[in-house]
Amino acid sequence: MSYKVNGILVTNMRSTYAWLKPKYQDSSRMEFQMVAQTNDWKDAFGFTIQKPGSIDVGTYSTVYPYYLIVDYFKDIGMVFEKDYSIIDPNNPASVFTFTFTSITTKDFKGNFSGNLYCGTELMSITEGEFFVRRTP
Repeated sequence: MSYKVNGILVTNMRSTYAWLKPKYQDSSRMEFQMVAQTNDWKDAFGFTIQKPGSIDVGTYSTVYPYYLIVDYFKDIGMVFEKDYSIIDPNNPASVFTFTFTSITTKDFKGNFSGNLYCGTELMSITEGEFFVRRTP
C-alpha cells in the first residue's frame, strides 16, 4: 500500500489483513475490510465497505448509498493519539473514494483518495494504491 498524506508519499505500510465475506450479523450484506499498519506500528489505516448483495470491481464512495468507513489512527497508544475519519461533527461531510480494479480469490487491487478529519485538522489522502492478499 502506498499513498500521499498532504502531499508527502507514505510507502512504509504493510497490510495486516484484507477480507471479503458475508456480514456476520446479516448474511444478505457483504463486507470488505482492510487494515494496514506502518512498519513501526505507530499508525494504522483501515477501510470497511458494507452493502447489500455483492461487492465487485468498481468504485465505492461516501456520496453513494454504501456504508463506507475510513479511519487513520496516528501515534497509536500515545497520549496524543489521533483518529482521522470521514465523519467529524465539526466539519462538513468528507468525500472519500475507494476503487477495486481487481478482486480475485487470492487478492485485491485498487486505489483510494479523499479527505479525513480529526477536529479541525485535515488529512488529504491522494494517489492511494493497494495490492493485498486475501486473509482467509
